[in-house]
Amino acid sequence: MKISKSLLPLLNQIGLTIEMDINKLISEGIKSLLLQKQNVLKIDKLCLLSKYGNISKNELENRIQSGEIAEHPAWEDVIFLENIDSELEKLDEYIENISKTT
Repeated sequence: MKISKSLLPLLNQIGLTIEMDINKLISEGIKSLLLQKQNVLKIDKLCLLSKYGNISKNELENRIQSGEIAEHPAWEDVIFLENIDSELEKLDEYIENISKTT
């Protein structure tokens, strides 16, 4: 990993101030950013599911298939929920890997 010359002194200063090694500072910063992104995705997921009465993605699919909920735009929402779940899984893996290295 290459850090810009102008950023390195600032990172060193921050590390000294909070008594943290620069590598740990960087990995903890990345981990914090990933956790924040996870929280945003979880909120997006909850907001989307709240349109249908706070049911699960599987329940939404079942209700679409049974005709209880109209297919459009519900199927698009299911696809969006699947994309959110996929991204959450990726972020979980990244967070787990970062946690193993620190």
